[in-house]
Amino acid sequence: MTASAESIQARMPAPALRHRRFRLSPGLAAVAEARDHVRVAIRDWSLPVSADIAVLATWDLVTSLLTEGPGGADGTEGPAGPGTVTLGISGSGSRLRVDAYDGRRYRWGTPGLAIVAGLADDWGRYRSPGGRAAYFCLEFSSSVPHPSAAVWDTSAD
Repeated sequence: MTASAESIQARMPAPALRHRRFRLSPGLAAVAEARDHVRVAIRDWSLPVSADIAVLATWDLVTSLLTEGPGGADGTEGPAGPGTVTLGISGSGSRLRVDAYDGRRYRWGTPGLAIVAGLADDWGRYRSPGGRAAYFCLEFSSSVPHPSAAVWDTSAD
């Protein structure tokens, strides 16, 4: 008896969705925390994405969220309380997605997120029931070495 490709695919498990969510410290300390969480998730899950690109995009995403509009750098609206920025990190079968949410109702101002726009395969900003949110996605690449793999230049030997 020969199984068709369709029935074999139906029996194969779907790629695992990995997800982590963090409440970040208030203020600009959240930026460093967010970068660290993204770097650790990439390493722990062995995701084939550039950790440096993901960390740089995370920096831009969280910094923009914290400093844009009232409640940001000009301080005209205080944050909703400690830990108002939440970071979500998910890895699926084909991409890394990083979301950042804040508790402010203020509308997004200037376009911002120039670094995210230049590095991400997909990105955007939206309103959530809890406030503003922004995200970016990086597609997995087979050319990115495993995060724990050491790269040695032996050309000088």
